[in-house]
Amino acid sequence: MLIARAPVRVSFAGGGTDVPAYYEQYGGLVLSTSIDKYFYVIVNQVGRGATQIISADYKTLLSVSHPTMQGRRRSDVFTEAFTQTNPNIEVDLSSDLVLPQAILSHFGLGYGQSIFLSSEIPPGTGLGSSSAAAVCLIKAFSTYRGKEINKHENAELACHIEIEKLGMPIGKQDQYASAYGGINQLEFCQDGSVNVTPVKLGRNMVDGLEDWLMLFYTGVSRHSTSILEKQKASMQDADKKVLENLHSLKDLVRATKDCLENGNLTTFGEILDEGWQRKKQLANNISNDTINDTYQAAKDAGIIGGKITGAGGGGFLLVCCPPDRKAAVIEAMAKRKLKQMFFRLENRGAHIILDSFNQLTLA
Repeated sequence: MLIARAPVRVSFAGGGTDVPAYYEQYGGLVLSTSIDKYFYVIVNQVGRGATQIISADYKTLLSVSHPTMQGRRRSDVFTEAFTQTNPNIEVDLSSDLVLPQAILSHFGLGYGQSIFLSSEIPPGTGLGSSSAAAVCLIKAFSTYRGKEINKHENAELACHIEIEKLGMPIGKQDQYASAYGGINQLEFCQDGSVNVTPVKLGRNMVDGLEDWLMLFYTGVSRHSTSILEKQKASMQDADKKVLENLHSLKDLVRATKDCLENGNLTTFGEILDEGWQRKKQLANNISNDTINDTYQAAKDAGIIGGKITGAGGGGFLLVCCPPDRKAAVIEAMAKRKLKQMFFRLENRGAHIILDSFNQLTLA
């Protein structure tokens, strides 16, 4: 058995500037953190039959067959599983499990494995769970293959498979946030390269940030595709208003980083609010009357600022407020049937928990 996990992320500033349509012209900049909510991959070697993928999130099972492995002896399959890579698996693009299929194909796995997938976060809730899944699958399969890759290679391969191979209209921040872990400033260069700069905070500041931040689940999941496609179209049409707001969102990254490094959480919350006001102007489906009313209720209860995570439209509401106002905010959100999800910051990124193939058990 092999067990891998990769964290989801919360983006503080610069979201939207990590998509190719923007950074290839202007360069992108994002500040985000990983949190202790994970996507899990469990790999078992059963040694016969097609590989089966079981997803707890989508409540489905899919068999994936590698044509060159059919009819092989069990001993041969065990040997070749660790020595060969033959990306010949046909990928069903209409399946909910297209991503694990594509990554299985990349690593040439498709005979004799049982793969279980599960996330602590519902899909489509703006915390980057899809890219965390990609990063986790790559971490699991590369380790299983005995071809360990570093954090940067993991993130780049996840971007390649999601964006180029599968044509997903997404950015690159989620993959890097999940692979690296911690609080990072991510710079997306015009040539496609990515620079990762860790933001080093003292223990007191980390504790303070965790104490001032809260996440509330709106109960609404959504696919980010339609929102990001509208944003992409606006950029390609050189929509002046959208570009100005994206430039402003990028400019907020350095100010946000300064606030964290200087321990100024009040200004940090104000920047979150400014970023949310800018972000709402990128596409008309990022927010709606319900979200706007909920956000205003949170402000009335005492938050300094906040935002809907991810592309918008639903998912989680991130808020920043002084500890003495948290009870009032929780009460106000409960009246609107929003449930708080407790979390902490994490700094490990994707990692292996158990690898009995190589007799490793990792904390």
